[in-house]
Amino acid sequence: PARHRDVLAGQQATKLTITKSPHGCLLVFAPAAWEEFAARVLALPMDAIYSGQLAVFGRVMALPMDAIAWRRLFLGNAMEVEVDGSGRVLIAPALREYAGLTRDVFMLGMGSCLEVWDKQRYQAQEAKTCAEPAPARRVGHPSVKHSVALRPARCSAQAAAVTFDDSFGGRQA
Repeated sequence: PARHRDVLAGQQATKLTITKSPHGCLLVFAPAAWEEFAARVLALPMDAIYSGQLAVFGRVMALPMDAIAWRRLFLGNAMEVEVDGSGRVLIAPALREYAGLTRDVFMLGMGSCLEVWDKQRYQAQEAKTCAEPAPARRVGHPSVKHSVALRPARCSAQAAAVTFDDSFGGRQA
């Protein structure tokens, strides 16, 4: 989609890195953002099960997984791709299969990366998210024990819908 292409063009990104997300989608990074993310993954402790929380693009993943497994998921599946003159990329078949990408695809800007979702999978994930209370956020000083749940009045997809094209990453629908 043009809005994402314009941001990448502003960063003069001619290559992107695409990898798997534990949420069932793909993550797409510009070079500088990938280097920062990969460094955080490489910094995970190797001598024990990682039982803390890994914050990725505003989401906290608290899956009980050891550092090697996180490296395997994010770094072992990462593929660097060229951006063509029209701002498109070719997504490898193994990554398309993992994310269930067939025809209709959603792309969401997540700050330092893009998420690429199968449209139906994303809609199911969004419905599940909207059915649950939003995370609580502390109000005031950290010593204050009160918190407030933040929940949007209405959930709606603010993503760019694209139609998947086997020859390139997608075209705007």
